[in-house]
Amino acid sequence: MIVKLIVIILITAVIFEIIFRVRRYVTHTPRDARALLSLYNEERDKAIQYFKDEYKLQFDIDPYLFIKLKPNQKYKTIRINSLGFRDDEISEKKSLNEYRVLFLGGSSAWGVGSIDNKITLPKILENKLNSTYADKKHTVINAACPGYVSDQELILLLRMLDRYKIDLVIDFNGFNDFYTLYKNPPGYPCHYSRMYAIYKLLAPIKRIIGSSELLYYLNENIIKPFITVDIASITITKIEDAAVHYVNNCLTMSLLAKSRGIDVVIVLQPIVGSKKVKTEEEKNNMTSNEIELANKIYARYREYFNKLSLNDNLSFLDLSNVFDNETRTIFIDRAHFTGKDTETLADNILKTIKDKKLTVKSNYRIPIT
Repeated sequence: MIVKLIVIILITAVIFEIIFRVRRYVTHTPRDARALLSLYNEERDKAIQYFKDEYKLQFDIDPYLFIKLKPNQKYKTIRINSLGFRDDEISEKKSLNEYRVLFLGGSSAWGVGSIDNKITLPKILENKLNSTYADKKHTVINAACPGYVSDQELILLLRMLDRYKIDLVIDFNGFNDFYTLYKNPPGYPCHYSRMYAIYKLLAPIKRIIGSSELLYYLNENIIKPFITVDIASITITKIEDAAVHYVNNCLTMSLLAKSRGIDVVIVLQPIVGSKKVKTEEEKNNMTSNEIELANKIYARYREYFNKLSLNDNLSFLDLSNVFDNETRTIFIDRAHFTGKDTETLADNILKTIKDKKLTVKSNYRIPIT
């Protein structure tokens, strides 16, 4: 009886899988609706391919980082190197005329929505640095990872700082340390519960059936709508704890780097909630309650970072409102952007580097012990 039931379930699943695949083929609709946004009008096919590739990405378990991207993945729009970074290969040996920037962050820094490795924020900044300072070879290492919070960035900084002889550190985040509050205490990785299940318990299954149209449909239309977040349960105390936790981690990064003669720039990333004029495509990306919550924690970030930057403990660049006056679509969801808007962010970071003369001041040295 049990065997017959299992057979019936499997046959039914196969039938529905075929139905959903035919439906996808006939309607020519991409899985991820973000590929249909107006900002991809000129490269629609590549955007559709990018979101297919992003869905295929595999993660490994790490004893300290919790998760990291599996090394040596290659797709049409995404390439992951042997370190698990969305970047070219990086040698431990540094050339005499090379200036290395370690770019930390979450998915926005990593390049969610960027349809090629070359147009992620770290790589655009690298090109601008090489154009501005032609006397040196500038390498910007994209060490960001989707979902990373400041705890993971701090651990990654410890791993990379001395081994790869970093000259400057840029941390581009803020949203993830806020977003993790939806389900976890401050400092926990984003989507901790979901990631634990997927990447530790279900990773082998995901690799086998990750392309299933039926499972994708069930996840998007049945499972996700039932996962609700009680915004009211996130108290002022939790907001304050999360803000302090994030700022302390950033300060620790800065002090650690300064012990090597290296500067750190903390960049507070923009999110759709901080954009004053939202397009029809952007309006449903965050609820009014989420925006109110984000504004509260961002206000605390600014207050703390501005005080720390006055004492020269770190360099703080607030880009949270950089798109305030834009009336076109910028964001593909809560916190991700692409195209010329990535150029705008890179220009602002480059200006900070130039104004503070960080390429002149920073010079890697072995710390005194």
